[in-house]
Amino acid sequence: MGGFVFTRLFYAVLAVVTAVLFAASSAAAHTYLVASSPAGGAVVKDAPAEIVLNFSEAVSVVEIKLVSEAGALVPITVQADGKAVKLTPTFAQPADGVYTVRWSIVGE
Repeated sequence: MGGFVFTRLFYAVLAVVTAVLFAASSAAAHTYLVASSPAGGAVVKDAPAEIVLNFSEAVSVVEIKLVSEAGALVPITVQADGKAVKLTPTFAQPADGVYTVRWSIVGE
């Protein structure tokens, strides 16, 4: 089984932008991002296979987007499992640049 050969280097900064909308309940008002992988502001050599957001409590995803530096939406699949939300970009050849994750969540 051969390895992957990358014909382009992908340098991207994942800027995790907080666009969190909470439900009216007081429990939801305390839901916050604990960590992400790659970390917010990280510079990565190759496009990550997935982006994981970890919250302080279980969440329901209301909306989540991956946006390129030019403002284009990048196709993704999203899987929420308790406190973790996993984004899997589905683009074939990402352009170098800054990519931003924007989300809206509701704490459970």
